[in-house]
Amino acid sequence: MKTITKGNSALVLASARALVSRLYFPGLSVSKTFIRLFLAACACLILPASLAAEEPCVPRGHHPWGRYQPESWKRVRVVTETLDATGAVTTRSTTETITTLGDVTKDGFTVEVDVVVEVEGKQFESPPQKVQHGYCGQKDGQHAEFRRAGEVVLMIGGDPITCEKREITIVDGAKMRLVTIFYSPTVSPYVLRRESSSTDGDGEPARSVTEVVALNEDFEVLGEQIKTARLKTTFTQGKSSRVTVETVSDAVPGGVVRHTSQETDDQGRVVRRSTLELLGYEVVEEPEEQGRPPRRRLFGRRNRVEEERRPDDNAGRKTRRD
Repeated sequence: MKTITKGNSALVLASARALVSRLYFPGLSVSKTFIRLFLAACACLILPASLAAEEPCVPRGHHPWGRYQPESWKRVRVVTETLDATGAVTTRSTTETITTLGDVTKDGFTVEVDVVVEVEGKQFESPPQKVQHGYCGQKDGQHAEFRRAGEVVLMIGGDPITCEKREITIVDGAKMRLVTIFYSPTVSPYVLRRESSSTDGDGEPARSVTEVVALNEDFEVLGEQIKTARLKTTFTQGKSSRVTVETVSDAVPGGVVRHTSQETDDQGRVVRRSTLELLGYEVVEEPEEQGRPPRRRLFGRRNRVEEERRPDDNAGRKTRRD
């Protein structure tokens, strides 16, 4: 692309004047001032398209974490069971995770993840880790680009919803992940379908499809009635597959409030299953006036607790565990 410099600007203006006069105003004399105004109007039509290309794949306000203020958090418990060929449970583990939102920018966000795993009565703790995410689904060190690929109408619950199809490429060193999302700016959870394909380190391809199967459902979360949507994700790699059904809501940081998941082998037998339960969350809101502390809304508990019974206390009591 050539750059218009001071030396050739007069030539460009004269050429534009001649072209515009010939195409749009034959037989009329067109002034230099009119030409400048005409070119400025054309630039106004072109600039929005170029600026749109700078937008994130999913706007911050429509992202499950991006829409929240720093220090918002959620705490979940995932119970995972491994089954043998007869369907009997061989191992059972419990994972509790506290995810706290850090910095949030127009390009992405940071979360601090604190995990405790319990297997057969033994606990394993790991130091909290900070992870950076982009709104395209990329993590720190990965590069993502997307392009718009037209409009698509999805049918959800018998209703047609017009979505914009966005094709995303995420590059991680020599590996590449191709993602297609179907985005609606007006219908929560906004990304109404997601298709992803990639290849693992051994060269085995993997594919996942997430689709919204129900919208605007009432669901009780920690004593509160909230609006939710149900998503179904099917992940396949080789001869195994995993199906996960999630309940998500805009009211909870990170979105997910519940899930059930089953993994099957090449013979269709369930080899692993898990459930996710939301134990607590806190929403931090911007202060109404500058200089005042932010408003906080707490649901459930952040601290892990365990039930202990004393001989003289039939009701039992809860104690915090550091």
